[in-house]
Amino acid sequence: MAGIAGWITRGARRDEGALSAMLQAICHRGVDGLSGVVDRRSGRELVFAAQIADEASGVAVVLDGALANAAELKNALTVRGQRFASSADAEIVLRAYLQWDKECVRQLRGQFALAVWDGRRERLLLARDRFGEKPLYLYEKDGVVAFASEPKALRQAFPLEVDSNAVKNHLEGKTSGALYRNVRRLGPATQALWHFGRLIETRYWTSPDKEPYAGVPVSGAIEAFAGELEDAVRRRPADAVFLSGGLDSAALVAVASRNNTRLRTFTFGLAKDRNSELAAAAEVAKQFGTSHHEVVATPQELARALPEVVVMRDAPASRPSDVAVHLLCRSAEGVKRVLTGEGCDEVLGGYRRYIAARFKGNFRSDLYAAQTGPLPDEVLERTERVGAGAALEAQHPFLDHVLAETVSALPDDMRVRGVATKWILREAARGLLPKMGGRRHGGFRVRARDVMSNELLLEYLGAPDAHVRQYCDPATMLEEHVKGKKNHEAALWTLLNLEIWHRRSASG
Repeated sequence: MAGIAGWITRGARRDEGALSAMLQAICHRGVDGLSGVVDRRSGRELVFAAQIADEASGVAVVLDGALANAAELKNALTVRGQRFASSADAEIVLRAYLQWDKECVRQLRGQFALAVWDGRRERLLLARDRFGEKPLYLYEKDGVVAFASEPKALRQAFPLEVDSNAVKNHLEGKTSGALYRNVRRLGPATQALWHFGRLIETRYWTSPDKEPYAGVPVSGAIEAFAGELEDAVRRRPADAVFLSGGLDSAALVAVASRNNTRLRTFTFGLAKDRNSELAAAAEVAKQFGTSHHEVVATPQELARALPEVVVMRDAPASRPSDVAVHLLCRSAEGVKRVLTGEGCDEVLGGYRRYIAARFKGNFRSDLYAAQTGPLPDEVLERTERVGAGAALEAQHPFLDHVLAETVSALPDDMRVRGVATKWILREAARGLLPKMGGRRHGGFRVRARDVMSNELLLEYLGAPDAHVRQYCDPATMLEEHVKGKKNHEAALWTLLNLEIWHRRSASG
């Protein structure tokens, strides 16, 4: 994990000291060992923090993330004549760029965001991994293109303003990449090339679920899938697994424990919750002999943690379970990398709505929409950001693109069969997890009412100068909800998080 920060412009020069301020804002991502690269010529300025630079070629690289095919790439590049001074993933990216130019991104497997400066060509390459596991934000205005892992870094060098239209879209439940003017996320599976003042973006990979099933018969599908899942986990060595009580994370524990006898597992439960999955998670942990840890929180603890989550995300929390993930990350002391089951439902057809979609004939288009919308914009962004805030890197084996391509090549009933979702995972895990059965689960269960104490609502939304009043007046809703006259949980959750963001991040 490493923080990415920098800018390029053909306009007036900027204070180089702003780079240090940008890095300080995201120091939790890891900025040690980064060195500033400054390249000025003919009215153009490039300033960014690099992990590695090659003086002979004039190429510098910074990589946030981990390559799942690092060893293979290094071997392939060595055969082609590239010479390495280390085994660092950043150097592998540098050598891959020297070998394949901008097409090097297609060779990378795993989760990553990167910046490559080619001084001789005066060219900047920015890119994100296929599903958007790692973030990269862009700021564009008046000839300046700035880039950073998080908006809070951009705020240190550029006067960001809240985008009222983006906020209104957010209030209406529409996806918004950022709530600042002139700031946006670089899309998943996208590379942006800056060359002589122009920024050109290209999507280098598209989920195969965008296209209908090609009708190719596949034999040994379950065995092939099981092999790909084991390979995806093996390529992502981790210290721990976030274990709920369900099939997705339990399967990861079953596979990861084969190669890690000291595997740790962490699970979350709400105090006095009769539907808690703590017992189910403990059963899985016992079966595979992991060092198991339970994080049990009260509603009061959740309420106190919510502002921390908003600050870490630099955005309103999208789901109450964000707080649970934050508490899990904070409790995982000594853990550097953790496996999660994120992406399993989107790739393997795990949502109940996919059963109806199968009968209606729009299964693949619904899965594709989930993979390119809520998954990168809410789920992955949440896990990555709060994990980074605890110096922890979350990895998602179910989002290995080779695994996703293998699954998409199968008939639709290999994912949803009758009323059974994730059918192929259930079949593959039958021998590993005989006690799981067909039980469903809801992940780390947290409801908005578990987080939103009346005190918290009144503190942030009851103030006469509350920022959200520029969009709507919550007074009536707030009074009805606090007095128990009417439940406005959903609306107040959105407004509360927006108000916290305004106070703690946007105005900070």
